[in-house]
Amino acid sequence: MSAANEESPILGSKQEPTGLTRLFLKYVRPPVGEFHAVALFVFVGVLSSTNADTLSVAVAHGLAIALLVAVYGGISGGHVNPAVTLGVVIGGGCEVFVGLLYIIFQLLGGVFGAALARMVLTVGYATTDNVTQVDLYEAIGGGVPQLADGVKAWNGVFVEAILTFILVLTVLMTEVDQQLSVAPLCIGFAVLVDIIVGGSITGAAMNPARSFGPALVAGIWTNEWIYWIGPILGALFAGGSYRAFLAKSEYRILFKDKSE
Repeated sequence: MSAANEESPILGSKQEPTGLTRLFLKYVRPPVGEFHAVALFVFVGVLSSTNADTLSVAVAHGLAIALLVAVYGGISGGHVNPAVTLGVVIGGGCEVFVGLLYIIFQLLGGVFGAALARMVLTVGYATTDNVTQVDLYEAIGGGVPQLADGVKAWNGVFVEAILTFILVLTVLMTEVDQQLSVAPLCIGFAVLVDIIVGGSITGAAMNPARSFGPALVAGIWTNEWIYWIGPILGALFAGGSYRAFLAKSEYRILFKDKSE
């Protein structure tokens, strides 16, 4: 999604914000919003991994992202994902420097959310009445996305790239291009469908912050590169396709139509 337009008049005033206020609204408030959103998303995502079935995980992620996009959309655009930020920057909906700030704060948010999840789920081992209490955090592998047995690495990259393409293109077309009021719902559905389709293959992360945070906190780096390369490729294809062919004239670089 495009970064929130923070240069609109201050509430109750007809003057444009200037000085430190303008810097705060453009370079501080939106990245902090992304930190909050990603931390909450990763926390929900890791906790949802305690469910055994893919559908429950998909519903939790889809509803969470729809809610977070709706809540933080007016502050930062509600990207909640470095791959989405990359796609939006390519699509012309976000400045490069602001996009870099977003990605840094998104990754930090992912680590914070994963740390909160670990604190909640780590219960230790204890035996009561001959029943062993299982450490949920360890049982779910820290909520770190992993390839299913038999899935090759480059197959995983391809799946993650396609799933991310669907997500990023949904963001670009519904939020950046058309600015639909139902954009958060559409984005949530994209995440829901992607996880139903790819969750049993790669975990359907589609989000480097969703994989990086749990991986760092749990110390599990197996195939972590897949969850960076795949989403980056998907975001590049989605952003490039949008900017070249699918965007309205304001963002399209080919065959601009002045009548639009």
